[in-house]
Amino acid sequence: MKEHQHRGLTSAQVEESRRLHGDNLITPRKGDSAWKLFAEKFRDPIIQVLLVAALLSLAMAFIDGEFLETIGIICAIVLATCVGFFFELDAMRRFKRLNLVNDDIPVKVVRDGEMTEVPDAMWSWATWCMSRMAKRSRRTVSW
Repeated sequence: MKEHQHRGLTSAQVEESRRLHGDNLITPRKGDSAWKLFAEKFRDPIIQVLLVAALLSLAMAFIDGEFLETIGIICAIVLATCVGFFFELDAMRRFKRLNLVNDDIPVKVVRDGEMTEVPDAMWSWATWCMSRMAKRSRRTVSW
């Protein structure tokens, strides 16, 4: 069995890469506005069916003079969209908070042939590739 020794990036390679390409950071995309998030709730097929039912009920209400069913359908639409909106907004806030916590976790990398820890923000794609190759080289294969 042949053993490969991966030395990872050297400090000079890391500095050169940062000088040429900048820090290897993923810029998070800007989140959607609350209004856009709320408007997207009306694209749900169930909400669209309820909207059509509300329009038909409203047309019938003008003929019969009873608007109680129309008001009930509109209340169901408002309730369903608001609940969905607030749940999604809360999930987005929690996800952002979780990502902030994960940014503080150091990442183990191979630099100059030694295992070391760097802040998550300084982790690079090349370092990840090198760490994956190092893991593969430590595996034993039996034929």
